[in-house]
Amino acid sequence: MPDYDMCALDTCPHRKRCRRHLDSGTRPDPMQAWSFFIKRGPATDPNNCDGWWPVASKTTQNTKK
Repeated sequence: MPDYDMCALDTCPHRKRCRRHLDSGTRPDPMQAWSFFIKRGPATDPNNCDGWWPVASKTTQNTKK
């Protein structure tokens, strides 16, 4: 069972860097929950999104074991 909601907002300017969005490379479970997260403030700052969850860098991903 999936443990977090994926983002369904295709117009988000940060979707390629947020692990909640398909465009970041995250592959959801077939039973995945989907949400439209609320944006607060300027869209240029990803921290203004209630669902912002940055993708880990390649370096971080490769060093965790």
